[in-house]
Amino acid sequence: MSNFRELFYRWGPAILVMAVIFFSSSKPGNDLPNFGTIDFEVKKFGHVIGYGLLAL
Repeated sequence: MSNFRELFYRWGPAILVMAVIFFSSSKPGNDLPNFGTIDFEVKKFGHVIGYGLLAL
């Protein structure tokens, strides 16, 4: 396997998750969807999933 391909397979998913986190965090709070009574739980669960994937 070439050196670039190996770097891409190792770091590509992490860079993709970081790009999604960066894009999502740059949106104003008013543009985010509101999930009603479970809004807090949905957003916190999203953080757990996002940063959990990054930790892998």
